[in-house]
Amino acid sequence: MCSWLVVRGLICTANVISLLNLFGMAIIHFLAIKKPLRYRTSITTTHAKWMLGIFWLFSFLVGYSDLLIGLVDYHVKDDTTDNYCQHTIFNHFHSQQIMFAIAFVCFVVMAYLYGRIFHQMKVHRSFAREDDTLFHSQGHCWPLQHTYRNNRKAIRTTLLIFGTFFVCWMPLTMFELVMLIRAKQGLIDSESVPTLLIAGEYLHDVLLLNSVCDPAIYIMRVRDVRAGFERFKRRCCRCLSHIWWLLVTVGNTRSDPPVALSALNTDRSSSNNLRVPHELIESL
Repeated sequence: MCSWLVVRGLICTANVISLLNLFGMAIIHFLAIKKPLRYRTSITTTHAKWMLGIFWLFSFLVGYSDLLIGLVDYHVKDDTTDNYCQHTIFNHFHSQQIMFAIAFVCFVVMAYLYGRIFHQMKVHRSFAREDDTLFHSQGHCWPLQHTYRNNRKAIRTTLLIFGTFFVCWMPLTMFELVMLIRAKQGLIDSESVPTLLIAGEYLHDVLLLNSVCDPAIYIMRVRDVRAGFERFKRRCCRCLSHIWWLLVTVGNTRSDPPVALSALNTDRSSSNNLRVPHELIESL
């Protein structure tokens, strides 16, 4: 039971960190579009590292929250000793409840942020139609249509990310919410439980597809991510080639000693043969 709780906590942690990463990207995109002049100073590498660290810490706390909450009402009876893992499993609190609540909150906040981003993009588009060039103080011009096309591509990428999030997460979120309400009211009969469990497993498989879709979208749509993936792939191939070379070298080394001994014997015999003319010379 304890191992099952650990695995379930890891799965919940992975799902929560995936949600928070999407939430963080929505905030970063909003700041980049809404406040482009302050973006580089407000979002630095240090800030991104702190944000990721906080996200991971929060994800672990949520993933293993059922183990932490179980400490509150856990007790040892006089006649029997309760297993803490068993007590946690049959507790009324589960970490998945927090996970689906976070999913719903992330969906609402992301919808609001991307709505504001679309509104700002319309403003940029109307401004680009009125004046196609932006003049700098040095006399150079920067085409606004080029900037608008880049922003439009970024918006399409984020729309794909948001769409896959909605398709993969919301069915299981709504299913768990409805099942929780019906279970509290006692509206679930025993005959429908196996069917509901199978439906929940299929919806969970759909949720896991989100972790595959997001990297594929970023690799296909974002040039920097694609370049980073190519560098990572080259390093992995180089590392695998080094490992293969070491394995081949070790295998050859294990089979080399007989050959080395025969070569050594050959060298000794050849050295003895070389001594014969020298001995003949001394005898003369």
